[in-house]
Amino acid sequence: MNVAPNEIVERIASFLDLADLRSLSLVDRRSARCCHRFIFTDVAVLHTAPCLSEFETLAGSAPLPTKHLWIYHGTWPACARDDWEAWQSPATYTHDRVLSDRPARDAFRAYYGFVNPSRLVRGELDQAQLGSIVSLLPHLRKVTISSVVRKRLGCLEDGRRPEQRHAIRVSPTVFDSIGDLADRVFALLPAFGHIQSIHIQGKLLNFPKPTRLEGVRELKISALSLLASKTQSFTDFMTSFPNLTSLSLSPYRHLGLVFPLHAFRYPSLQTASFAGFWLSRSTFLQFFERHGELSSLVLEEVILSDSNWAFVSSELGCKSRVLEIVNCY
Repeated sequence: MNVAPNEIVERIASFLDLADLRSLSLVDRRSARCCHRFIFTDVAVLHTAPCLSEFETLAGSAPLPTKHLWIYHGTWPACARDDWEAWQSPATYTHDRVLSDRPARDAFRAYYGFVNPSRLVRGELDQAQLGSIVSLLPHLRKVTISSVVRKRLGCLEDGRRPEQRHAIRVSPTVFDSIGDLADRVFALLPAFGHIQSIHIQGKLLNFPKPTRLEGVRELKISALSLLASKTQSFTDFMTSFPNLTSLSLSPYRHLGLVFPLHAFRYPSLQTASFAGFWLSRSTFLQFFERHGELSSLVLEEVILSDSNWAFVSSELGCKSRVLEIVNCY
């Protein structure tokens, strides 16, 4: 369906009586014109100017009862296939470590020319259009900001490698951050108090400016990249959610940095989950005592820099019943 002409997509859709279809992906912008008859509670849109325009047309044609909106960082060739195939001379494989020959260097240069944000994103115009789209979704409760994760060639079954080798065109690198997209989305959120849940999945290297989001009850960041130089901007960003009841944080990779858990203050917090961080004993105890309403605290692969979890659990006594420790040291 992703490569079918619009006429074929519309023809197929005319035979479908699926008024309760629940999910829509607009990453290829081909199906927007024939989807007005369906009910979508989950919608995914690619953050490029053409896709936002198609989605605005769809959302404005009839009320959508959408509750969950996925916004994908839209500069990867994997999800902007039409544009990539027409872009200069696309390579079948590109990686920043494979630069020993001229074709690899040319492919790498073409890739970064393609993902230049100024080519596919219109800055303030896209932000205004995204705000217009969200205003057309009065039932929206959850927003996910994501990057499209490429399945690595080595993870494919041996029998499928030849057929998939040309479909997987590039290898995303650490430079593919969703930070700019997060900035644009968070600049809009104060005007939409009905949004209760935010999920960020993708490398977040720079944190949006703090803003007051009192309606947000759930926050999940699943690829946090926290450098020592970014600690203050991260803690400032986390003050944007004074009424959190659920918090989940996990890093992009272990950095050996003691996580600033002591800076968190959420009086209504009930459940929390942290994975892959370093903590100090005093930092953890301070967080635990400050959040007396916790009914569940899950720690996975969390390392104490100056103590051990058996000792800390004994210090907590009966309060440790809300604590679940998985592969922690």
